[in-house]
Amino acid sequence: VLRERMKQISRKGYKRISDKKEEKRDAMICQRENPFYVDTVRNFKDRRYEYKRALKKAKTTVDDCRESGDLAELEDAKKLVVL
Repeated sequence: VLRERMKQISRKGYKRISDKKEEKRDAMICQRENPFYVDTVRNFKDRRYEYKRALKKAKTTVDDCRESGDLAELEDAKKLVVL
């Protein structure tokens, strides 16, 4: 009976039944230990190096085509060079 009466008083006065404590917590996950992050970074680096190799190869192809004077191959080679 006493407990029910306290709940009613609490609801009227404070407009809540119980006290709720809020704590700010930070969950730190070490990215070096998480295989998802490790694999993601490794895949990004691999793709980047593949792109750089392909760009270098395309630029040498463009240079070779300029020296040989073949316009059809030069146009095709220029399409491969993005930058």
